[in-house]
Amino acid sequence: GAFALVYWLLSFWWERFAYVVHGLPQAFYRRVQQRWWAGEGDPSRLDTEFWRVSASRDGHDGEECLYDLRRDPDGWRLVLRWE
Repeated sequence: GAFALVYWLLSFWWERFAYVVHGLPQAFYRRVQQRWWAGEGDPSRLDTEFWRVSASRDGHDGEECLYDLRRDPDGWRLVLRWE
């Protein structure tokens, strides 16, 4: 679905619904599995940035869920919804 971060991660849109982030996002990084020293990747992109957020659709407090968001060169992507 279409996905965009709005207001510095205070909310985001996913599948036409607005999600409101509760609390502070937790940032974490994963090392890219490329041998950049051998020309296999871009050395400026050694790590992939993720943010784990607790959010609820339309801001309903009783329906919070965890989401993992990934920062790509062209914007943010929703990569995981924790059930």
